Amino acid sequence: MRQVLAKKARAGSQSRKPQGLRRKPQRWARGHVVEVWDGQSVEKVLCYTEPDKPPQRICLDTNTEETLSFLEHMSKSVLPKRFHNGKPTAWIHRQKNRPPFIGRYAGFEDIDEFSAAPALVLAALYDRAKDAMGTAPPAINFPNWSPTAFQTLFELGFFEIIGHSPAERITEIYDRKAESAYKISKILSGHNANSLEEASDTILELLRYLEIDPDLSDELIIDINTAVSEAMINVSKHAYPDWLLKEDGEVQPKKWWMSARADKSSNKLTIVVYDQGATIPGTLPERDWYREALESLMGLVSPGFDLENRKRTMDHEFISYSMKKGKTQTGVAERGLGLPQMQELIDTCSDGTLSILSRQGLYKYARQLGVHKRLLPTALEGTLIQWELSLPVGGR
Repeated sequence: MRQVLAKKARAGSQSRKPQGLRRKPQRWARGHVVEVWDGQSVEKVLCYTEPDKPPQRICLDTNTEETLSFLEHMSKSVLPKRFHNGKPTAWIHRQKNRPPFIGRYAGFEDIDEFSAAPALVLAALYDRAKDAMGTAPPAINFPNWSPTAFQTLFELGFFEIIGHSPAERITEIYDRKAESAYKISKILSGHNANSLEEASDTILELLRYLEIDPDLSDELIIDINTAVSEAMINVSKHAYPDWLLKEDGEVQPKKWWMSARADKSSNKLTIVVYDQGATIPGTLPERDWYREALESLMGLVSPGFDLENRKRTMDHEFISYSMKKGKTQTGVAERGLGLPQMQELIDTCSDGTLSILSRQGLYKYARQLGVHKRLLPTALEGTLIQWELSLPVGGR
């Protein structure tokens, strides 16, 4: 009896829906028809459950917790290893004497805000799923997506990165729904800093879109290049330790994704770099030099301090420590200046912020307000770095 109750308790905990998603338990008797885009053509298939509803505001700045819950839900829906008899299962189920059907999907019809950072994370999840499964996850009911969701994902290169080259119909929908108040660069991805030149050209194009003075653009791009290259190098050196790659065969070794958004209404440039590595809080406490220093320091303040029991409550503090200049795991002074240099980029602009989300830690630096950090209730898989730069109009 006890085993039965325990099994039911586990099943109940696994079925709970994260915040930020609205899903009714009702099942459709005969299913409803959805349009599936597989990169080549549109196919109509059945779905026997109502779609999951993402938050209307998918933004890590203005709706942090619901957005993280949505991304966590999408990660669990898209990334699990789906194998049957040693072979990957199909995204669309096909059985004899039954119409083709899908199990579940997220509906993007009611999204009012979709910022660049969570859109980049979502695209990276699909990119990873494509590599793990061998085929790209389909886009469901894309003609009904809200204008904001469609434009954001289209300009980001979402269809291309998951293996769906935009067809004429998709381009027609984009032309009908797009507005000209903002522009998003297509995703760049790589395993080192070799793509820096391409990233630099992409950002320069967005600066011209904002009509920034050319002299200011030339000065600013040097600082941006330094910050972005440091982010790329940090990923290749620290984000993917050997133990992570051995434990999770679906992780793409040392890979990062990058995009940027220019907003004419506020004259802001947003740059985002993301990796799916072991996170700053997941790697920093494992370094002997850091563990010894922290345990020695905390032992003076809190006798009996046990890092092993406390480290999952200190994610934001680990990120904060990584922002300090000084020694690194090499023991050499003035190495590991990457994250501080990223922060200094903010001080070259009239205003701006640097946000770092890594596991459950959030670190945010604003030129006008200083540092804010906190522990989040929902973890982000990997590390997300975002710069938001407020730029002078016309170079004034």
